[in-house]
Amino acid sequence: MCQATIYNGRDTSDKGSWRHMHHFCDCVRFTNRAYSSLGNWMDMRYNLKIAIGGCDYVLDRASPDFHMIPEIRLQKGKALKLYRQEGKAITEFMEAIKGNPQLAQAYVELADIQKNNKKRQEALKTVTQGLRHVPDSKPLQRRYTELGGKLPYPEPVVQKPVSVPEEAVVDSPQPSTGESQVSTPSATDPGLEAADKPPAETTASPTPSPKIGSPTNPWCRFCPDPVDKQ
Repeated sequence: MCQATIYNGRDTSDKGSWRHMHHFCDCVRFTNRAYSSLGNWMDMRYNLKIAIGGCDYVLDRASPDFHMIPEIRLQKGKALKLYRQEGKAITEFMEAIKGNPQLAQAYVELADIQKNNKKRQEALKTVTQGLRHVPDSKPLQRRYTELGGKLPYPEPVVQKPVSVPEEAVVDSPQPSTGESQVSTPSATDPGLEAADKPPAETTASPTPSPKIGSPTNPWCRFCPDPVDKQ
């Protein structure tokens, strides 16, 4: 299971919900396959049915307060939008926003549908709401100006601090009261023997390209780029 999306903000206390999340990966994977088969409606419909079913599988079995529910609804909405069921897609995007007001892509998807349906004022309202929660979102900023929004950008709302599950907090070991502190001699200490001196700095070897799944390159080949299309 991917390190970028699945484990982001994972609450390990809800193992019952996490055990179903590989079906969410199917939803992402088959939605991407549908995009690759644009122009062939039969192939698209086949892939999208599997994609929507994958998201529904998790939604039917996960707890209502599961951390990933808004992300699942966003992905299901994308599949429904491509499946030409915009009414259902709008419902999913709105539920995603309700569950996580900082999910910028949900505002983007919803506003794009509203704009395409000649509802520019509704789209501007959606983008404005999104910028209040995600003020640094470039896709939302761009749509705001395209839809006629006036600068400066909307005033952001005050974000509540994010609570961290207790099991995710690891306290650094601290010395007990009264425990003696031992100082470490510095490299300039005349009493430091030559053999104990820090080694001379060496030239670092070139950093290899990060592997997929690492913290610096966490995206798997099935997951879409988190940066919205420009």
